[in-house]
Amino acid sequence: MRLRKSSVWKVVLPAVVCLFLPLVSFADVTSTPPPGTNLTTFYGTGPLQIGNPVAAGTIHIDVSSPTASHTGVNILAVTQTPPGGLAGMTVANLGTMVDIYGIPSPAARTTTLTVRATDSGLTSGVDLTAYKVQIKLEITTSDPLPPAQVGVLYTLAFADQGGTPGPHVWSATGVPTGLTMSPAGVLSGTPLVSGDYNINVTVTDMDPFPDGQQVTRTFYLRVNPAALNTLQDYGKICYVEKVVRNASTGQVSTTGDLYTKDLVSGDVRRITAYNNPSGALLYPNFTNDGSKVYYTYAADPSSDANFKAYMVSVWGTVTDPAQGLIPGLPTSGVKYVAVSPDYAPNAGIIVYTLARSDRTELWRYEMASGRNILILSQQGLSIRNPVFIGLNSGGGQMLAYIGTVNGVQDIYIVNADGMNNRKVTANTATTPQYEDLQSSIRNPGVGYNDPWGTLLIYSKRTWLTYNYGNWDVFLLAVNRSNPAVWTEYNLTNTTSINEMSPCLMGDAGAPHPPAYLGGELLYSMAFFQPDAEVWQANYDFNPANSGTLKLQRVSISGNPCGMVNWGPVSVPSGVITPVTPDDCVIVWTGAPGPQIFRADNFGAGWTSTQLTFDTDDKSTPFIAWNGGKIVYRGDWSAGEGLRMMNHNGTGDTDWEVPGGMYADIRYPSFSRDGQWVLYSKNTGTEWQICGRHITQTSASEVVIVSGLSIFGNPPAPQFNPDRTKVVYAKYDGTQYDLYAKDVVVDDMTRTITVGVERQLTNTPTVNETDPSYSNTGEKIIFVRTDTATLINQLYTISSAGGLLEQVYDNAAHSPLSCPLYGPATSGLPASNTDMVGFVQNGTLWVGYVFRNITDNVLGNPALGYNPMFSLAQMSAVPYGVIAPSDGRFSWGIRRQLGRILATRYLPDMAPGSGGSLTYDIVVDVDEASLPSGYTLNEVMPGTVTVTQVVVDGTTLASGSNGYIWFTDYPEPGFNTLRILFNALPGRPAPVNEVTDHLIRITVNNGGDPGASVSFSGTINFFLGSTPVVTTILGASTFLTANPYLPVDIFDNFGGFMADGFIQDFDLLYAIDAWARNARLSGYGMGWPADLSNWDAILLDIIEIWADGTYKGEYKYDASIPGAAHEMYWTAGPRNF
Repeated sequence: MRLRKSSVWKVVLPAVVCLFLPLVSFADVTSTPPPGTNLTTFYGTGPLQIGNPVAAGTIHIDVSSPTASHTGVNILAVTQTPPGGLAGMTVANLGTMVDIYGIPSPAARTTTLTVRATDSGLTSGVDLTAYKVQIKLEITTSDPLPPAQVGVLYTLAFADQGGTPGPHVWSATGVPTGLTMSPAGVLSGTPLVSGDYNINVTVTDMDPFPDGQQVTRTFYLRVNPAALNTLQDYGKICYVEKVVRNASTGQVSTTGDLYTKDLVSGDVRRITAYNNPSGALLYPNFTNDGSKVYYTYAADPSSDANFKAYMVSVWGTVTDPAQGLIPGLPTSGVKYVAVSPDYAPNAGIIVYTLARSDRTELWRYEMASGRNILILSQQGLSIRNPVFIGLNSGGGQMLAYIGTVNGVQDIYIVNADGMNNRKVTANTATTPQYEDLQSSIRNPGVGYNDPWGTLLIYSKRTWLTYNYGNWDVFLLAVNRSNPAVWTEYNLTNTTSINEMSPCLMGDAGAPHPPAYLGGELLYSMAFFQPDAEVWQANYDFNPANSGTLKLQRVSISGNPCGMVNWGPVSVPSGVITPVTPDDCVIVWTGAPGPQIFRADNFGAGWTSTQLTFDTDDKSTPFIAWNGGKIVYRGDWSAGEGLRMMNHNGTGDTDWEVPGGMYADIRYPSFSRDGQWVLYSKNTGTEWQICGRHITQTSASEVVIVSGLSIFGNPPAPQFNPDRTKVVYAKYDGTQYDLYAKDVVVDDMTRTITVGVERQLTNTPTVNETDPSYSNTGEKIIFVRTDTATLINQLYTISSAGGLLEQVYDNAAHSPLSCPLYGPATSGLPASNTDMVGFVQNGTLWVGYVFRNITDNVLGNPALGYNPMFSLAQMSAVPYGVIAPSDGRFSWGIRRQLGRILATRYLPDMAPGSGGSLTYDIVVDVDEASLPSGYTLNEVMPGTVTVTQVVVDGTTLASGSNGYIWFTDYPEPGFNTLRILFNALPGRPAPVNEVTDHLIRITVNNGGDPGASVSFSGTINFFLGSTPVVTTILGASTFLTANPYLPVDIFDNFGGFMADGFIQDFDLLYAIDAWARNARLSGYGMGWPADLSNWDAILLDIIEIWADGTYKGEYKYDASIPGAAHEMYWTAGPRNF
């Protein structure tokens, strides 16, 4: 057969149904068929939609058109391209026609049908023109799209069905900033702007023009504001309790007192204790650094003339309205006050309102010049709630305020020099009502110089048909250059809740600083109870997105709180400064001699200094953690013993010389406060671990552990940080294991009470030696040696045993010894790591260890692998090595010559409302350079008063030869305890001794339950002619709360948590403490203070445990009869 172009089978197709390819002609046809013959017809109704049924006979191909030269047409086959393309449908070959019917399935695609046919004139079939059956192209992704969130990676793959089988091409318009649509249909990226978006998504199949299909659908996508998890833990707030408002105006009528709350720690502090239910304290706010809070107050708020302006510290409590008045301002008629963002004691300005009979004036007080200057005075204009909104084009401060003229309230802005006073709003009667006004400008860090950077936030309600609606929070973005350009948003828009007294959160460094596009706010509202609560929420430039997340910050039943404001957390004096490697000093012995050396890091590497020069042998020097003294082992003609010297090598004296042929003392170590020394003592028959205070002679030596094998190496004992345990290695004849001994150290009586011994490790064929505690006391680091291979490695375990972690694998298999945590408790390179030093093959190495293995990216918790990082060899060790006979070092904090250190030890909790609290301050004088005298100043809130001061066991009288008490000093709301130590003639002991002292202070705590109480203090002295002030370190805050019974350390499930019940394990713990005659922590400086009270105490505890009415539940009451033997708890309902 030959193909001839002149003879064809024609195909007639509805344009919307199918298309045909170039016509195919049959051979052996000598002439063109007559018109109307050889006709093949495709009948259909349009592109088929997946899931829609197609009835038989609706779509078919008819090829039965006999002609004069061709008869007996027969369809041989129908082929689908792609195979199975018409999934879910039947393609029926009926001989002379093809019928297509059924329900297209999701797998169906646009398909080409090729019909192979024959007739009487053909010996074989021929493929007719291909017929295309289109499947409708559709986007199947659901609308709306899953929500996105600012700052969070977003990925969504769009889906379709139908169309051609080949890959389809996707595109989109209206996509949020930060997201893109790939040609494969994946919407991905990190959205940058929150809001509601309508995205137009288009997909195109691969059919050639003009047959290709293209579909566009619009999808809704909400991009939520950035996650506000950081909202829970930054900054602090101030608020006023017991807020009563005028129902008709929303203005405050009376209030209770002022409080602050740290949003990180949850600490609540009472700032005022006026206790005047008829007074009113208005609109407090923080200074730019958060160290002070300012407000106005009137004991009788019935007249604006009674209001005065105050500024007080956030760490004190004022009790008298005469305290804390802002100097320089009028003492009457000041109802509203604001402090400029650049405020400092001698810089910035304070603006305030001054009440007159026919107006309210606006004034400014200049801190530098001390002048009061009128800003604005207009008859009939009432001014309230002034706030700073940044700088004008000339660099001067600008203000906003709420002004009322003829009863109509508006927001105004004005320059601080009184120029350009103009309205931002243009309200008319019936006027909306404004309740408060705050600004986003807290300091020069946020929008200070940006004309568009100012946001005003306030609560407002508008007049409805017959009355005012609810109060809502509004945000106003105002252009300082053109106040006619502004935009107002309703951020809450609730119909049944009043939201009032809002403020914006954050400074420039905050997780979400105030911004036009969104941020965080605080306000008061009644939600879960009828009383106003303080809430935190997000806001967004799209009001529909505001308030999607809320967090309750203050809720006191029966006590409406409000007038909230935000500020940064200031650092009070007395907070410990983190120790970095640059603050450290290291001591060791090295050749020649060997002698004792020290190394200091002054920021440019380690520099070594030789401290000793005599010919006696020396070893194992240990410097106190506070850098004051060094104790070491020395050999001389009188025997082997300990010597002690100052950190600079001066004052080298014998400290313990036991004498005797076999007498030997090894491995001394200091407690963290430098007041107690542990050491190993060879009696000739055994090793002992002994300890005593640095001021005591050997006669006061306490044997802490005895019976240690003389055939083993001497143990190297170490205190834990709070001196309640001693850790050491014990040799049992075959291996070394780690043990800990409970101890109670009494600084006042200078005694050590020994408790029970606890075995921490028991590993066959492994020696565990050289243990020492971490800075937190939660871990112990030690050398672990395989007795078969003798390979040393460094491991840590928990202080209770268990949780074994390898921190150094020692791939070189070099000898290791003396791993010690360093004083850099939160230094570089990460705040959750500690510095660790150790001796390897005679050289000193320093690295870092993660406190939590899960923070170590190289760690493997399953295998207990927590490797050190930033490991480096110390280059300051002279002659290259530590003395081989020693193999040890120690380190402490670098002590400036003559520097006096003091540390405060406070309990975590103390009862309030007149409860008693006793705490200690330990003063460490640098004997290397004694001053002629020093003073101790301990500052505490005004609600705390001193009842007793004991120094080294001697009770001081009040007066110049004892202790001095100042009220309202150094500023209102604070009290100060002062003690002078010098050797002037006539001064009694112990205040005539310029030396170390233990000062025990008992105070009466008048704080409210649940409030935190802070102490701060200094030691003042001269270094030569230079006055020096050092801060008292250590604990500075306690919580006002009834203390738990110290033996209550377990909950009902055996977990470590006090719960107000004496359970079985609590009772067993009490019996153990009684048997050990031990003092426990949790009440005062140690409980019981008199150990002879234990018998009576234990009997009372048993009675609580056995009480059938309360089932072990107990309460605290310092006045109960059992208090005679220090048992302040009795059976009854809990009050913790």
